Amino acid sequence: MENFWLICLFTLSLISTRAIDSTVAAVPVTAAQVLAPLELVEQVPMPRVAGRIDHITADIKRHRLFVSALGNDTVEVVDYSIGKWIYSITGLNQPKGILYVGDFGELFVVNKGDGTLKIYDDSYNVLKAIDIGTHVDYLHYDPKSKKVLVAFSQGTIRNVGGIAIIDPATNQREGTIATDGPPEDFAIEASGSRIFANIYDTSLVESIDRKTGQLTKWQLNNALKPVPMALNEADHRLFVISRIPPVMLVLDTETGKEIARMPVGGISADLFFDPSKKRIYIVNGAGFISVFQQKDLDHFDLIDTVHTTVGARSGYFHEAFHRLFIAAPAKGDGPALVLEYQTP
Repeated sequence: MENFWLICLFTLSLISTRAIDSTVAAVPVTAAQVLAPLELVEQVPMPRVAGRIDHITADIKRHRLFVSALGNDTVEVVDYSIGKWIYSITGLNQPKGILYVGDFGELFVVNKGDGTLKIYDDSYNVLKAIDIGTHVDYLHYDPKSKKVLVAFSQGTIRNVGGIAIIDPATNQREGTIATDGPPEDFAIEASGSRIFANIYDTSLVESIDRKTGQLTKWQLNNALKPVPMALNEADHRLFVISRIPPVMLVLDTETGKEIARMPVGGISADLFFDPSKKRIYIVNGAGFISVFQQKDLDHFDLIDTVHTTVGARSGYFHEAFHRLFIAAPAKGDGPALVLEYQTP
């Protein structure tokens, strides 16, 4: 009988050891899945949307995405909490830059066709239309001053421009931040007083100090027509994408010095910096998302290339929700789509 119990105990110990070993063996597979930089989790069709699609913004409180359907003269509304298209805002003229300001419950849309900024309430009624300029595109909200800032140019040859200041409390234009040339995308310091702007025609990055009015120019070398921009304010790094050639430049925001450059290919309208993971997501119109990992302040590695679809070059990064949304134009008989990717 004693031998019988010894055999039982020995058998149980083998079973227990095998169970532990099998659990450990399964961990690397799970970890690999969790650590994938981007995973496609949803595709939301947007019916009857034709032509080019531009920028995206979000109403975080109501889980709404607003998509500028430039070629369709509409703004499409998607509820990302249920993965469903719900509404189409009509009456626009080639909508491009788009911004939802939750502090005021208003949607701001610039129209390339007539140079206006249209402001909508949460029921999608037009509150006001403001003439901005002949070329309007990027706009951002400055939570410190509680103003909406809109990049614009004047004239047919785009030789004069700046950043218009809009007060969302009154929906009035208050003035202009001067730049030395028409800006494209720009970034706003949260703790500092500077705005960084890409000057497309002269291939400059300009640093504008709103307190002192000082304007500093940084010439980009062998990188023409800079468009999208992102800022890592904590590490004093600015990310700029040029179109000729298509490269990402990393600049020191204290000196303007180029720290690094990486080829990206294609045309990009948006890139995003994720401060929690120190990652950069570049939305590329050639049909992919480039994911770069910051190793240290001066070194960045391409860790993944995620395929999307040709023509999808704009997006929205939802940092709190850990999601990257991409707008994809209609192809063939298929509908336009919002592609939703999960970050780890």
